[in-house]
Amino acid sequence: MKNVSQELLANPSLTQYPDILKRDDRTYINSKSIHPLKTVFSRRLAVIVGAISTGTIFSTALFFNQKPQLVENTFSNPIPTKITPTLEPNSEFSLTSEDYYRLGKDKSSKKEYEEAIQYFNKAIELNDRDPYYYSSRGFARTSSRDYKEALNDYDEAIKIGECGCFFEKRAEIYKKLGDRDKASGDYQSAVHLYNKKGEKEKSKEAQKELDKVCQDTKEDLRGCLQS
Repeated sequence: MKNVSQELLANPSLTQYPDILKRDDRTYINSKSIHPLKTVFSRRLAVIVGAISTGTIFSTALFFNQKPQLVENTFSNPIPTKITPTLEPNSEFSLTSEDYYRLGKDKSSKKEYEEAIQYFNKAIELNDRDPYYYSSRGFARTSSRDYKEALNDYDEAIKIGECGCFFEKRAEIYKKLGDRDKASGDYQSAVHLYNKKGEKEKSKEAQKELDKVCQDTKEDLRGCLQS
């Protein structure tokens, strides 16, 4: 097969055709315009197929008998898809007291009380003036039957901010411990605060519990008198 330059020297009339294409430092003549060289130069077929799969880019190219080439993924630092919160307060993704409180509430709702208490501890370390942090920890401790510490939490919650629910929860602990006098006093306080805020339904529920405690007390007194 003759070189393109040799073809041009052998047949100068070919130079009138402007269809000489330069690609990759090689000279080719358009086969449609130059019929005599049609059987000499075959068309070049290039096929590039790209496929993206599992972070790797495969690129293949067919130039006559050339083999497909593998192109490796150059991404050395993939983007993280999930950020897991950490309990370390000085870490890059440190959480606020409210974040810890919400995590504690979530654990408590799943009955994972020990982990919930740890989150509430962190919340109180960052903010010890929120009564709901103490109340929520008191509930987790009550569920774990740590009544003594639970009472301390409700005491602290009531000191910071009086709420009917705090008194009602503390009354439940006193009732479990058999201290009906203190339970009765807390239920009365709960009813008063609920009425003060116009929370009628909660007031009714607290009143029912108060009536039960009073009824149990009366029955005990009757039993004592009869004996």
